[in-house]
Amino acid sequence: MSYRSRYWSLLALLLLALFIVSGCLDFGDDVELKGNQIDASVLAKVERITEIDLPAGTKGLNYFFLGSGIDNALWLKVMIPQEKKAELLQNQLFTHKVDEPNFNMTLDRDWWSLNSLDNPVSYATEINNGTDFLGCTMGTQSGTIIMYIHWFST
Repeated sequence: MSYRSRYWSLLALLLLALFIVSGCLDFGDDVELKGNQIDASVLAKVERITEIDLPAGTKGLNYFFLGSGIDNALWLKVMIPQEKKAELLQNQLFTHKVDEPNFNMTLDRDWWSLNSLDNPVSYATEINNGTDFLGCTMGTQSGTIIMYIHWFST
């Protein structure tokens, strides 16, 4: 077999293998919810993924889960009852304060606007033995506590 024949045979085999492997990758779906669509089961999923215990009375405002990529990610905007802030701050995440809001936690949605917060405070850490990133920015809007949560798996 000539060098050229072996080259084309190997190339064809590699392309076939790539086609087979890419067809086997099972990406999930993207999910976007708002308001009342963010029920207790969605908040429970967020708690499980992020290891944040959201206090009773937390209200989901907006949610986006990116399941169609190689690495999953989620963005959540919630309202926290004023009287539950101290309870929320008991979570491990809130021992990892960062100097500036996590403006790198970007999402191309109108509702994802960290700049809209008064007195923002940001936190960031790695979870799940360093395989996941978790960031959070909390502040107020018209006197209401608003928290933005961003998580992604690497």
